[in-house]
Amino acid sequence: MKVFRDDKVYVQIKDLNLLFNTGGVSIPHSVFKKSLKRALDMNDKTKDEFVEFDEPIEIFFFKNISYIIDLDEAKEMSRADYDAFILSSNKKLRSIVDKAKAPGVGPFQILSYNNKYKREYHKVVSVKEARYSKTKKVEAKIQGKKQTSFLKSLFKRRG
Repeated sequence: MKVFRDDKVYVQIKDLNLLFNTGGVSIPHSVFKKSLKRALDMNDKTKDEFVEFDEPIEIFFFKNISYIIDLDEAKEMSRADYDAFILSSNKKLRSIVDKAKAPGVGPFQILSYNNKYKREYHKVVSVKEARYSKTKKVEAKIQGKKQTSFLKSLFKRRG
């Protein structure tokens, strides 16, 4: 998930790991510099931590990465929007699998389809997590420091 607050964006390590491992976009150097090691060293204890980005190019970059879910957008989804999202994503996932299984698909195309599948599946999981965390007490970690009030503040309505 990504969270935009006070001219900054906070991105979970598991999302950064996906970004670095599935490619497909030009990543700003500052994003690599701030997060590559932490993302590639991800484990169960660190995957939900957030990394802070504050440079305008970083904020612009993350606003345009659609497969990293914006927490505010996910938590504001109505039940109908959520159901439509899940249905649409399931169709996309089936379509990706069908294309990958088609005769004559080469190894590089399969890798591309695999990465598309991972990104779409990740969106579904992230939206489910965001919606679930609305009712669950969540402890956020930003740059390795526990800040229980940070994520709690994310669920307050923005004015």
